[in-house]
Order: sequence, then structure tokens, then C-alpha cells
Amino acid sequence: MRLLAIPLLMVLPGAWVAFGPRRLEIPWSARLALAVVLSPLVLPAQVIGLELLGVGFSPASWAALVLNLPALVLIWRRSSRPVLAADRGEWPAILGVMAVLMAYLVFPWRWTPMRTLAWHNLMQVDVIYTLARPGPIAPEEAQMAGLPLAYPWLGHLYFAVVGWVSDVPPTLLFCAIQPALLLACVALWYLAVRGLGGSRASAVLAVGLIGLGGNLLATSWGVLEGDRSRASQIANRFGEKRTGPFLDKFYQLQVMPFGLAAYSGLVFVAVRASIERLRSLPLLIGALVLTVGLTYTTILPAAALPGGVLLLLMLLPLSKDLPGYGKGDALRLTLALAAAGLASLGFLEWITRELTAPSAQVVLSPRPLLSKLIRGTLALAVPAAPAALLLLRTARQRRAPMLVLAGTAIGSAALYAVLRLGVSNPVEYKFLFCAIIPLGVLAGLAFDGLTRRAPRASWAAVAALLLGTQAIAIHHGFRLGAHQAPHAGSGPRMVERSFWLDLDPSESDAGWTRAVRERTPPSTILVTDRTRHHPFPFAARSLLVPADRGEMTTRAGYEEAGRYNLVDLRAYPAGEFDRRLGLIDRLATESDPEALRLVLDELLALGRPLAIHFDRRGPRYEPGGGPAAPGGPPPALDWLRADGPGTLLYEDDRHAVWFIEPGEAGAP
Repeated sequence: MRLLAIPLLMVLPGAWVAFGPRRLEIPWSARLALAVVLSPLVLPAQVIGLELLGVGFSPASWAALVLNLPALVLIWRRSSRPVLAADRGEWPAILGVMAVLMAYLVFPWRWTPMRTLAWHNLMQVDVIYTLARPGPIAPEEAQMAGLPLAYPWLGHLYFAVVGWVSDVPPTLLFCAIQPALLLACVALWYLAVRGLGGSRASAVLAVGLIGLGGNLLATSWGVLEGDRSRASQIANRFGEKRTGPFLDKFYQLQVMPFGLAAYSGLVFVAVRASIERLRSLPLLIGALVLTVGLTYTTILPAAALPGGVLLLLMLLPLSKDLPGYGKGDALRLTLALAAAGLASLGFLEWITRELTAPSAQVVLSPRPLLSKLIRGTLALAVPAAPAALLLLRTARQRRAPMLVLAGTAIGSAALYAVLRLGVSNPVEYKFLFCAIIPLGVLAGLAFDGLTRRAPRASWAAVAALLLGTQAIAIHHGFRLGAHQAPHAGSGPRMVERSFWLDLDPSESDAGWTRAVRERTPPSTILVTDRTRHHPFPFAARSLLVPADRGEMTTRAGYEEAGRYNLVDLRAYPAGEFDRRLGLIDRLATESDPEALRLVLDELLALGRPLAIHFDRRGPRYEPGGGPAAPGGPPPALDWLRADGPGTLLYEDDRHAVWFIEPGEAGAP
């Protein structure tokens, strides 16, 4: 029965917004899709509100489920027979194209390590589990205890609530949530084309071009080469490798699908509002922009484009067929955009307050700008070419929907060209995902005349195109391994029987990580040198610092070394990282009691309980991360047994965990 909570919490929270307005001039199917898209905003907001009232995470999660059940009545009241009948003919095509796209997600999931350990899956689990523990509402960085998490975490809270109530671990839960978000996207893309008068075949073609058309030229070339390294090189040199295809972001555990789904909702609502007057336009645009801003802030600048272009059309005589919006409508839309934008920027400023480098820069140097323009054009070429032809053919008509789609696509591509996001490994390529959505809608409409003149042949051609591009994407991504996480095969065996992940009993770290999770307070800091696998997802206690020292075989499910991820990529203070790693070095090598007391002094200065893990067979490191010395009984453990504070929490033939409370007798 607890599994029933998953579909309920995926639909009902967002239904308050999507089905709330009595008169909303959009199809029932689109309302349902928008409910799914908006739930990652509404559900966490409800839980945070309850937590601010003093309710703990667990009761707040269950209370949110109960509080949202009346939304079933709201949906039922908006579901008259004529309303449902109007949409009935669209669902076979929507579900059919969704079935084709699902093959891309299911293909890597057949191999368990690819499902559980693909790229950054366990890094996302870190955040989800941090939010599910008792403690402050704003989470800390799970890999550097005491520092605030400088990452948009509202989507992770959504995963935490749904997973907690359903008792499903995040590594399985995303296999339900991501397809639901993708289905919502497919419905919105499809209905956008149908709302503009496109045929069903044109709408299915548009969905295929959005889902599979990204970087298709370079991907196809790479497949012909037949070599993994060569294919990867081509995909990045003659396009943007990380945009091929759009679906690549949905087979992994991450929060980017929340942002892309909300962006799809923005494009749909803006297109619909350019066809007929929407009374609830400010509510929908504001809620969708806020969803992007709080769940995936990276693409927030692009989220302003659909509503912003529509606002320009309201204020300036650029279109011949825009519905009759007045100055009051323009003012309300302006206020909605401003409020959502300011709230999102305020959230971003709050969570990044500890970082040491700016997260965004404008780059107008000719050479990098030209390089990006060429690569971006090649990455978007397949949907962009027919879209451009359609815009040229209809330019004199100055149709409002075409202007909205064109302005959104051009603006998103321009953001990719001129912005640099991130200190290292820039991520502005994600704006190309925003550009491909309106381009795909336009491309589908470009073929509408052909699909109407020869419907049977068109359906055959569309089906062949979908299956062909799907085969290319799967072969490139997984047969050649261009999108395959390189260290997934070296990761741990896991048990996924409840919300909390466990290591398989055959793993040597299973016993001590479980003991730390079940027998220490949630605020405990885990102090450990390099372990075979990163321990947080199984111990669920924040680390002092990751001590992998660049050894990537210990980072399956992360695919980034600890220092690179925290310091180089995310701009946490390098000095603090090195200081903490130095404490671990000294704890592993010092034998002098006074020196060990000084180390404990610094560790306990954080004011939190400590769980110090010792591995009798693990390598020892010289201070500063020098060459490994032979393993052996750690001197610090012998000192703690003899004279140190705290108690032995766990011990087996290899591992020992020593637990110390800050105020314990004998503590420094």
C-alpha cells in the first residue's frame, strides 16, 4: 500500500495549481501534465512549511500526503465527460511515442550497476539522505560537515519525502519519477504542436526530434566510426556531446529533469497563451519559473524567456494575432516573473554564501564565442534546420506563437554562447536543452503539410525516424559507451529493501556503516580515511572530508574525486578542505598522545559527535597525501582504548569505529 504514495505524491501536490482555476483554457491532459511538473515545487514547500511549525521530517512527510488527498476531489470536479472526451484521441499517440522513448531509459537499467551507480547517482543520494535526517531545514554539505550545501536542493527534498513515505530507496524511486516527468514533457510537447493546428504525426515527430535530435549529426558520425574514444571526440568537437540526446538526463538519478519538465511547461503555457487569452497566465508562469529556479537554478535565465517574449508581444505591436491582453494582464505577468525570479535568486544567493568564486560569467571574447556558436549550431542542426525554414516561410504573417517559440529558442542558444556557468567543467550546455524544445515544436510544424498530404506514408516515415534515431542514440551511448559511467563496474553491491540503502553483507564495509547509521545520533560526523567505497550513502552521516585522494575506483556513483568536486568544481574553500584532510593524515600516522589530543581538539571544535573509523588492513598515508605505507593496527585506536575519551561502537576482524560525544568525560 505504501507504494501507492508514489503516484499520489507525483500528481496531487501540483494539482492544486494546475486544476485550481475553474476556468483554464487548456486541455485536461495538459493540466494533468502540469500537475506532475509542479509537484516538485508544491510538495517540498508544504513539508518545509510544516517543519517551520516544529513538525519533524517524518510526520511532516506523512501529513503532506494526507493534506494533498482532497486534490483528488478537485481533479474529479474538473473532469467532466466532455472535457475527457476531447483529449481521448490524443493519448494513443502520446503513449506510443513515450513507449519508444522509454527504450532509451530501460536499456541501461538492465545492468544494475548502471542503474544504481551511473555518473552522480550516489552523490544525489547524499543530499536526499541529508534532508531526511532530523536537523535544520537547510542541509549541510554531506562531504564536508558543517558547511552549507551550495546546490539547489528542493528537488532532493521531493525525492526524500516520496521515498520516505513509500519506503523506496532513491536508486529505485527515480525509475518511477523520471519516466513520469518524461511522460509529462512528451504530453506538453505533443499538445503544443496540436494546439497550433499540427497533425498527430507532426506532433509525434516533434516529440522525437526533441527527445532524440540533440547533437544527432555528431552522434551519427561517431557511430559510423565505431570506436569509443573517437566517437566521444567527434561528439564534442563537432557539436556538444552532453546534449545528445535530451533523454540522457532521464536515465540517471538527478534533479535536472525537474527543471526541464518545468521549462517544457513554460513553453506550452506561453504558446497556448499566444493562441487564446489565459486568465490564469501569471499564476502558471510564476509557478513554473519558480519550479525551475528552486529545483534547477542553472537554467533560470532561460526560464524567463517564454513569459518574457510573451510580455514583449503584449507591450509592443510585433504580432498580428495575439489575443486581447490589456495593460493589467501585462502588469500581472511582469509581477509574476519578477517575484519568481527574485525568490529564485534569493535562494541561490543564500545557498552559495560560502563559495569562494562566482558561479556565472559573461564571456564575449571572439574566439570562444565563435567556437560555441559553431558547436551549438551543429548540436541543434537537426531540429533547427526545418524550424528555420518554417520561420522564413511564415515571417510576414507575424504569428504570435511562432514569435514566442523563435524568441525562446534564439534566447536560449544565446545564453549558451555568452555565459560561462561554473568554476570548472562549465555547464552552460544545458541552455541547449532549453533551445531544442521550441525548435522541436517548430520542426514538427514544418512537416505538417507533408504529413497531411500523405498520412500513411508520413506515419511510416515518422516511425522509421524514431526507431532509427533511438538505435543511434543507444548504440552511441551504451554500446560504444559514450555515456557510460567508467567506474560503475567497480562500485559496491547494495541492498535496496527500504528507503535506506545498505551494503550487501558480502561487502567488508557493510557492518560498520550500518552500525554508524543505526547507533549514532544523526548529527554525528564520520571521520574516516580512504575506504573501498564512498561511505555516506550507507552510513548516512556527514563526512569530515572525503579522503579518496584522487583514487577514482572509490568514487563509483560520484565519478569525481572529492577535492575536484568540492574545491575545483563547486568552489568550497581549498584551505578548509586541506586542513580537514590533514587532520585525517595526522590521526592515521601520529602515535604521540599529546599530538593525538591536539587532533581530537580540532575535531571536537565542530561541536558534534564523532564516529572515527579505523581499517586495520587499509593503507596509511603520510601527511599531505604522500606514498602509502603498509597497513597495520592504527596507533590512534590503541591510544583511544587506553587513555582516550569515548567508547568502542563497532569492531570486527578488520574494522573498528570509535564514538565520542563532545561533552564526554575525558574529551579535550
